[in-house]
Amino acid sequence: MELPFHSPEEREEWYKFECPKCGKKDEVPGFVIDEFAMGKDLKEGEMPGVACPECNAEMKFRYTFKKEPY
Repeated sequence: MELPFHSPEEREEWYKFECPKCGKKDEVPGFVIDEFAMGKDLKEGEMPGVACPECNAEMKFRYTFKKEPY
């Protein structure tokens, strides 16, 4: 499927998080992480806090990956 304003080679950056409390894994798109980071005083490479949708504990960042746009 071809999406408007996207080249076929363009892949979006995503972030994989895991909850240390309940083990829930979640994939978060880069634009969401960028929004969470806005206005925060984060150090280079530091990730903003992401709450677990299951238990509300703070999820831990695991890795970055690329995938096709929606």
